[in-house]
Amino acid sequence: MSTTVTLYPSSLPRFGDSAFDTTSRLQSGRTSADTYYYAILPFAAIDPSWRIISLKLIMRREDTYSTFTQRFGSNESGAWANRNALDWNANFSVSSGTNTKTWDLTAYADTINGYAGTWYLHLAHGSGSVSFCRWTQGTSGDAPRLEVEYEIASIEPDPALECGVESTLTVETPMGGAASYDVKYSIGASSGTIGSVDGGATDTLTWTPPLALADEITAAVSGTITLALYDGVNLAYSVDLPLAIPASMVPSISDTDFEVVNAAGDEIGIHVQGHSATKATVSAASVYGATIADYALTIGGKTYHLATSAVTSDALTVAGILNATVTVTDTRGRTATQSITGAITVYAYAEPIITDLALARCTSDGTESNDGTYIKASIACKTAALNDLNTLALSVKFRASGGSYGSAIAVDLPTTGDVYNFTATAIIGAGGIGAGAYDVQATLSDHYDSIVEVETLASATRWLTLKADGTIKFHGNLVPDASVLAALVETLAGGGMRRGKLVYDVTLAESVAAGSDVFAYTVPSGAGAEGALYEFELWWKNNTTSGNDARMWVNDDTTQSRYMSAMNAGGTDYTSYPIVGYSGSSAYKPGYTRGTISVMAGVVTIVGSGRRALSNQVVMSFAHIYDYNAPVTLTKIAVRGAQTVAAGARMKIWRLA
Repeated sequence: MSTTVTLYPSSLPRFGDSAFDTTSRLQSGRTSADTYYYAILPFAAIDPSWRIISLKLIMRREDTYSTFTQRFGSNESGAWANRNALDWNANFSVSSGTNTKTWDLTAYADTINGYAGTWYLHLAHGSGSVSFCRWTQGTSGDAPRLEVEYEIASIEPDPALECGVESTLTVETPMGGAASYDVKYSIGASSGTIGSVDGGATDTLTWTPPLALADEITAAVSGTITLALYDGVNLAYSVDLPLAIPASMVPSISDTDFEVVNAAGDEIGIHVQGHSATKATVSAASVYGATIADYALTIGGKTYHLATSAVTSDALTVAGILNATVTVTDTRGRTATQSITGAITVYAYAEPIITDLALARCTSDGTESNDGTYIKASIACKTAALNDLNTLALSVKFRASGGSYGSAIAVDLPTTGDVYNFTATAIIGAGGIGAGAYDVQATLSDHYDSIVEVETLASATRWLTLKADGTIKFHGNLVPDASVLAALVETLAGGGMRRGKLVYDVTLAESVAAGSDVFAYTVPSGAGAEGALYEFELWWKNNTTSGNDARMWVNDDTTQSRYMSAMNAGGTDYTSYPIVGYSGSSAYKPGYTRGTISVMAGVVTIVGSGRRALSNQVVMSFAHIYDYNAPVTLTKIAVRGAQTVAAGARMKIWRLA
């Protein structure tokens, strides 16, 4: 470790042009009148035991002249006659300005350090026609002074010290001290002797810091080691130097074991998506005193950290064969990583579902019959296999609608085929099923969850049922005639129908000529097959004094279109209103028309009704059946007018089934 001191002149500096006889001020160099001034700065001898690292001369210039060049040098004589008999001399530039100037004299430190008594620094003209400078006089403050950085000894390694790596130590021992010095090291609880060097000498020692010294550096990759010189008993010099841990000193992972973690009581023994965690037990260690400070597990897209060797994940949300990465970090901050391919298998899981619950009256052997005294429940189920470890249970119970459920009845599950995606059948009722309606509740359970579905078996005397979800279910093989359907629609128009999904809602932006489609809805593929059911509403608007028929038709078959008359009374009441099958006096104001379009037994049926706005009287009920003696699929629903239709007409269509 170096020390820096400031040395002032031992007495007032002197100057002159024929003798060193002036101390009232201080100046040196050549004037413009060719006068040469010489100055001397007396200094006491520098301690010969100092090994000078840096030597600087500092003086404050007081004049305002330009930059000049002066000569500096030294000897041990303060006599005028010896002003040019110097042990060394060199020219130095003196910058302009009244401020402090600094010059580096380290190159001449050995000569200066060799003076045994008072020595003198000489200032004189260097070069150029003028070099005159005036300096601050004195022996303190801004007076001329030397700044000396020194050390009494030094120990410098090359390369830098590292455990297990050979280094050459350049050792400089104190001057004028002991005959020899021992070079020793110490770090933590470890210490030892490296070698010996003569006093006042510069020598080299080869030393390899033992690997065992890494035991003293466990929390970082570098520590501090002290190298010292002893004169046999007493400490003469010491220096703290960094000691590095080799890059090869890293932790290692020998093994990682994975174990399924399920909820208490869950004995399924496999990793299940959404329910299971995994625990990784890591066998790892570091070297030379360091320990493992952090264990990290990355699996399923997440990383988990723990200070102990057993790391448990959260419930795993990703199914499949999962890879894992384990990383350990020791107390030095160094890491080791292990990548494990196919670490665990997580089996896919979804809650059980009943995809369909179909009910029918039947005989005891399951033959469907409207007069049957049993209920046949066909239950379509879908569950997760869980490596064939999922445990399933299916049961049903029933009641007369409005009554109380009886006890649950276990349903036999399939033992062959796909036993996790199946349809099971239960014949229930024990011959006691009457003509009324019944509710059947099916419960499907697996290892983790259960689901309940309820379906209603309609009365045996019904040939269609308006269900709570807005769909209409027909029973038996009957297709009702138009008058029956009209009566049905009249009832539904009073508020019995429910809206499904709105699939068409168009308001006419401009008029449409007679005979052209005003509205046309193309039924998506598959949405017009058997069982399809749509609800419609239609507002018709014209500005003529006569009625305006609206023709609804399907599947591009205008030959069987249904005429639905509508009129605007007198052409003055320009109000939106639906189609109605009526032409009358100007006092009549129509209300609305609504209806349904269904596909049943391959037949497309349109039914509807309208009401007057004033009296709420049913004006008309209508029905039309498209039956070509072959199954029909609904592909298009359209409306066109017998006369020009004005802007503002609107049609809305809902899909119910």
